[in-house]
Amino acid sequence: METSGPHTCLRTTVTQDHPNLTSYDILELVKDQIVVDPTVEEKMLMATVKSIFSYQPGRKKIRDAKKLAMDEKYGSWEGSYEDLPFLMEALQCFNVGTKVDCVFKEDEMEDRGSLELTNIFCLYLEHEVTFKILFWAFKPCIDRFEHCMPVIHIDGTHQYGPYPGVLLSVVAVDGFSHILPLAFAIVESKNVSSWGWFMDRLRRFVAGKRHEICVIYDRHAGIIAAMQQIGWCEPLNHHRFCIRHLAANFCTAHRRKGLKNRLVELASQVQEKKFEFLWEQLLIVEPRTTEWFEDKPLSKWSLAYDEGNVMA
Repeated sequence: METSGPHTCLRTTVTQDHPNLTSYDILELVKDQIVVDPTVEEKMLMATVKSIFSYQPGRKKIRDAKKLAMDEKYGSWEGSYEDLPFLMEALQCFNVGTKVDCVFKEDEMEDRGSLELTNIFCLYLEHEVTFKILFWAFKPCIDRFEHCMPVIHIDGTHQYGPYPGVLLSVVAVDGFSHILPLAFAIVESKNVSSWGWFMDRLRRFVAGKRHEICVIYDRHAGIIAAMQQIGWCEPLNHHRFCIRHLAANFCTAHRRKGLKNRLVELASQVQEKKFEFLWEQLLIVEPRTTEWFEDKPLSKWSLAYDEGNVMA
């Protein structure tokens, strides 16, 4: 049947129920925007798509498109874990003496000592294994630690992504007050088992035969339990509280302005008279201070009463 007039069945815009605008289509529109700024907000990407199609896609499509762009630019989470043995291989090849130890779930935390590069690589290629924990320390940093102050700071931060885990790190300070990264580890969580495994590798592969090392930490129960478990304690080694963490916890408990700076200043004093003066001033501002510090010995957080075990 013949008809006359313009053809009108095609739309110039996409309706709200349009099913054919996929995340892959959106990817082509916003990829450059994401590459330039990986932290770009979803609402900005939605505005870009809407300006082109006069259609606002759902957040899930935007989120999926952003993930596709990030995977294309930086690799996927799965690919990153698959590349770990190759990365460790490269580190040991080009930094001879770098210490690496890796445990897979199939190992059940068995103690093999520091794995040689070839062992990690062959195990990965010959068997299907599931990543569990990883430790590494660069050779130049290990060598330099011999000339650093006998003080180290350990901490951990949670990883953000589809796979949970914690990145542990240890830093030291040299004679010029420069921060020296000593060792790193990726573990499942902050627990006694993970901290013990990490601290054991730190002592064997980095600290070596050095004693009288003071460990500064955030009072996490797993850390002190792990140190006592492996023998990293008095009198050969010591531990002290991180004043930044302590001050943050103190402010959270009492909710008063200025408490953090007051406590940091108090803990940093090296003269007992100045310490006592600032302590009295703190009690005036917050009378509950004495009660809060009952289970926190002065020697663990104050330089004035530190007994000479913190030299920074």
